[in-house]
Amino acid sequence: MMKSIESLLKAYQIKPSEVIPISNRVYKIHSHNYSFALKRSKLTMNSINSWKNVYRIANEHQLTSILPVYMTHHGEIIQQKENEFYYLTPWKEKREMDEPEHEVESLYHTLGSIHNQTKKQIKLDSAQIEQTVIKEKERIATYKHKLLSFVEKFEARHYMSPFELRVCMQYRDIEQVFKQIDYWYDYYLEDITNDGISYSSLCHGNLRSSHQIYHNSNTYLINWEHSFHGSPMRDLAIYFYHELKYHDSYLRHLTNSLPVYEKYNPLLQSEKSLLAIYLLNPYSYIQLLERYENNRIDKAHPFQIRLLEHSYRRLIQGLSLQGSLYESRQTIIDQQQESEN
Repeated sequence: MMKSIESLLKAYQIKPSEVIPISNRVYKIHSHNYSFALKRSKLTMNSINSWKNVYRIANEHQLTSILPVYMTHHGEIIQQKENEFYYLTPWKEKREMDEPEHEVESLYHTLGSIHNQTKKQIKLDSAQIEQTVIKEKERIATYKHKLLSFVEKFEARHYMSPFELRVCMQYRDIEQVFKQIDYWYDYYLEDITNDGISYSSLCHGNLRSSHQIYHNSNTYLINWEHSFHGSPMRDLAIYFYHELKYHDSYLRHLTNSLPVYEKYNPLLQSEKSLLAIYLLNPYSYIQLLERYENNRIDKAHPFQIRLLEHSYRRLIQGLSLQGSLYESRQTIIDQQQESEN
């Protein structure tokens, strides 16, 4: 493998003194007094252009928080070997596991700046938005019916497995999720009608702790292989999806620090409503129950329960976070009503 890595690095005119495998896809390269990270990506011919566009935009907007990639001596930022694509970045020490991080304010600063600097206004189609909301509410109603069916089926059994018992115990809490997300679809429709505009930004697409590097009080984002242009609320929601399975004190940190993000990327009320919808989306929870019922979870039972707890915790913590968004929304509405009177 060493010879294979050396041949790849020749394209960057680098002669390694040491190659350290960090994972099956990442190698730490030492050369003289410099260190590099060589990544064997999951990019395909269909996704390369989107990935390259991230670095074009980063250069155009001087987004220093997007960790740069080096160019080969042919002027390319990616190197193909056989059927796989590699790229090279500066090496910065980072957290390897997806554990909650405490540098939340720095992350919000970085993410808010990227979203704001790449923001583009998009044209609204009110009729299409209304139809989308109607379809989404129908989809949520289908999920609610499925959940009730699972609970009734589990309760009818003479002996429930620990997994099934937990689903039945969680049922009342998940009912609240369905209730609140239905409200938020109505709020979103009202808010986006009042805002009259919507925005699209460059989004990371797979934001999690192991894709952040906190270095010298700055947060750099790496692994842009799932990037897209769309609502920045979807990017935030993906981050919360990975983080909200952890403990409550971290949730408070995430919630209390959110104004830092808004300092760099002020949000429309409709964007906050959309974020609440993403936070309360029960799709993953229902999908897990379907996989369990069809014996498609390839894990021992204790690990199945852990997956269930993670999915449940995301929704419960999403309920808490949407409560803060609701209070903020009501404060703005009250202030508007006072000013009108």
